[in-house]
This record gives sequence, structure tokens and C-alpha cells, in this order.
Amino acid sequence: MDADAPIVIGGGGGSGTRVVAAVLLRLGIHLGNDRNSAEDNLLFTLLFKRPRWFARAELREFDRAIATFKRGMLRGCSPGDVPVLLGGARDMLLHNDEYTVPRRVLWTLRRLRAAFRRPRHAGQAPGWGWKEPNSHIYLEHLARRFPRMRYIHVMRHGLDMAYSANQAQLRNWGSLYGIEHDSGGSPAARALQFWIRSNQVAMRKAEQLLGARFLVVRFDDLCDRPRAEIRRLCDFVGVTVNEEELDRLAALPQPPASRGRYRDRDLANFDDASIAAVEALGFPVAQARREAAA
Repeated sequence: MDADAPIVIGGGGGSGTRVVAAVLLRLGIHLGNDRNSAEDNLLFTLLFKRPRWFARAELREFDRAIATFKRGMLRGCSPGDVPVLLGGARDMLLHNDEYTVPRRVLWTLRRLRAAFRRPRHAGQAPGWGWKEPNSHIYLEHLARRFPRMRYIHVMRHGLDMAYSANQAQLRNWGSLYGIEHDSGGSPAARALQFWIRSNQVAMRKAEQLLGARFLVVRFDDLCDRPRAEIRRLCDFVGVTVNEEELDRLAALPQPPASRGRYRDRDLANFDDASIAAVEALGFPVAQARREAAA
């Protein structure tokens, strides 16, 4: 494996990154051994899901964290990585309000223990990388440290995402885009603004930094045209599959019951500029607007 050429999967929380990770895992790509049921790489979560640290960290701190992560992924962390790991552990214990304190402690101890384990079968994999939705926040730092990285940005229809209960990224990173999760107005409108701005920024940065090493996967397309989209994904990661393997992979995307939930909601929550931005990012809305107005 090329240590400087990871395949990174990022996007909004609940956008379909899990399905893309499942495809890469079936292709034999090493995505780390410490993952949760959504296939999130939990060493990345420990080190980088840290809004307060992100706001104050200097360039050398980002680089040290990425170096620790790379070691943990490819051969297991070393004693020299302890200060970086403990920094992530401290922030998890003090600031992660998604879990109760006992669960934070248990979760953090498990991550620290797993970080020092030698990865299983990593040397035999055709490639390596990780899936963690928050990766898009760190694109500039990752591209600087991994000169041949490839990035897959997964998007789901913005109006569906506006009504999702999963708004962790808005809470953690909204201020980067001038949006506060607890400000006035419609929660759905704030969520949509975050979806628009975060995806616009991620795509602009990825195009500038990575060029042809950047791929957008729209979850809706993956559900509607799984064979074509998965073949495109396989081509991007450089793994050849036969027709039988492609059939098996095409069975992985399953449209959730929540797909298209925005069609039953009042689109008056969103202004025309927001609707236009959703359409510009590749998600048609005109028919839904006609249905809502009927």
C-alpha cells in the first residue's frame, strides 16, 4: 500500500457514507480495525472530532495528529504518540455532550487501547483509507500531509437532510460557516444552510486541492443507479470487479424509509435562494415545490 495515498470518505452525517464504506470494505480496502456500526473510523473521531481544538490548534499540531493517525492505521501507535492521543481523550471526556460521562470514559479507553494494536491484514489490502463524515472539515490539512490522497464526498438531498435528527455537524462546526445551531428561526432552515455551505466549501476545496483525485457520490443516484455508480466508485479507487461481483455490490444500497421525507413538509421554511442552491448541487426540487403548493 502507498502510505501517502489513502482513500478518504467524508460528507454530512447521515448522508450515506456508510454504504460507500461498505462497498470499499467488500473491495478489500483497509478502513481501520476500530470502527463502529456505521463504519466510522473511531481513531479519526478521537483525534479530530474536536471543534475547540480545531479552532485553536497550530499547523504543527494538526500535522502531529495526522502523523499519529497514520501510524495507528498502518502499524499501530507508538509510545511517542501518547501525548497526541491523550489530547484527544481529554477533549472527548470534557466536551463531548453526545454521551453520558460513564459512556465517554468507556468509549475513550477502548479507543486508546485499540490505537496501539497492530492492524490486521493491512499489508495485504489493495489500498487503505477511512470513512468518517467529519473528514471534509480537514481537507486542507489532509491534502498537505497525503500528497496522493483520494477523497470521496457523499451527499444526500439537502431537503431530506434539513429534516434529519442527525445535526451533530451543525452543532460542532456550524460556526465555521457563520451558522449557530441554537440561533433563532426555523431549525430546518438552519440545517439546510449548513448543508449548502458545508458542501459548497468541501467541493470547492476538493476540486482545487485534488482535481481528478476527488469524487462526488450522491446517495440518491447510488440508490437509483447502483450498478453504474458502484462501477464509477470502483474505477475511482482502482479496483476491477467482474459482473458477478458488481451484482453483489449493487445490492448494498437500500433506499431508507426517510428518503424523500421533505415532500411531506412545508417548503415555505426555505427561501428561493436556498432551493436554487440545492438544485445547483445536483438535487432537483422543482417537482416537490409544485406538490407542496398544490
